[in-house]
Amino acid sequence: MEIDNLIFRSSSVGGLCGKTGLGATGEKLAIKTYLQKRYGRYKEFTSKYTEKGIACEGSAINAYNSLFDTNYVKNDTRIYNEFITGECDIDTGDSIIDIKNSWDLFTFHDSKTSDNKMYEWQGQCYMELYDRPMFKLIYVLEDAPDLNIFKEINYAGEIEEWEEVQIIANMVYTKESFFRLIDTQGLGGDSKTDKLINNFIEIPIGERIHAKQFARDLAKYEFIKSRIIEARNFLKSIYK
Repeated sequence: MEIDNLIFRSSSVGGLCGKTGLGATGEKLAIKTYLQKRYGRYKEFTSKYTEKGIACEGSAINAYNSLFDTNYVKNDTRIYNEFITGECDIDTGDSIIDIKNSWDLFTFHDSKTSDNKMYEWQGQCYMELYDRPMFKLIYVLEDAPDLNIFKEINYAGEIEEWEEVQIIANMVYTKESFFRLIDTQGLGGDSKTDKLINNFIEIPIGERIHAKQFARDLAKYEFIKSRIIEARNFLKSIYK
């Protein structure tokens, strides 16, 4: 493929946007993107965090719809231009919404004070591609899927029943999921375990969603374009 035609995914563009040029992170991203496109090989990345995010995508959108009385559905249209490509989660017609599923209660609250810079670059790309004036970043804290919970329990090795209850409590936030898993695992019977079970606190959905907004900024998109051009020039210095 022609390096001058190399485009970047909106979700990765933030890696090009360091304060002082591409830097090592941007150069690695440029090389990775080029190799993927030229040879059709893809460096897969997965983790328990991405697994939960993918598994909870639909339920997170449903939770948002329930709380705000909307009827949004997952977008499945990918858009391209000469520099970037992207597939947002939701296109409302007036704005772009991207859903981020937090791993646990603590990462959810950490996101409230994060500058969200990497996601803002992603949002600027989406607003350009879909021609929308606003980008909404929605963080949702959903019950972890059973598979994730059982993996965490197995990873812990030989543990006491109360410790297994604590793992479950750390990963689910509704009484329905919590007591279903307690029953499935056959937990309870000793005082310490029963105390944890009886003290479970449900967290309502209104306390498990928060949002940040970013306005479209054409200067920031021009900066993204300049970094993509810089990345292309970097690649040509290596591969041509």
